[in-house]
Amino acid sequence: MPAISGEMVQLFHGPVMVAICTVNSQKEPFFTRGWGTRAKTGESTLECFIPETLAGKPLSDLQENPLLAVNSVDATNFQGFQFKGRFLRSEKATPEEEEWLKKQRANASQVIAQFFGPSAGEGWARYIITPSIKLTMEVDEIFNQAPGAMTAEERKVL
Repeated sequence: MPAISGEMVQLFHGPVMVAICTVNSQKEPFFTRGWGTRAKTGESTLECFIPETLAGKPLSDLQENPLLAVNSVDATNFQGFQFKGRFLRSEKATPEEEEWLKKQRANASQVIAQFFGPSAGEGWARYIITPSIKLTMEVDEIFNQAPGAMTAEERKVL
């Protein structure tokens, strides 16, 4: 299993934009926004959070097919990583985790406002993120999602 690097963990401190991608048993893909990514340096498990209001389809897909991809991208420079692997479990986020998610959203809202104007930042701040579900995955592959021309081999980190 690939180990998550310190650079990746630092990225998770935000502000980040998170995409959660699943596929059902018929190989139909699905994408939704997530909030917050967490991991420890040197480990191969990753946690991400999805609002309960958006969790139905991804959780259904994961029951049929445990493949999961999570993109975590720095909102200030669009440097990021895609983590592909296997879904392990879901559980309700704790109150402490939900407070952390609110801080993540507030940080990202400020950056979005700087790039796209105050109304965009205000819109970002209104995203419903609680209650949330925590998804845990075992990472099998990691890809560099930074902007710029790279071959597939150059994008694959681990």
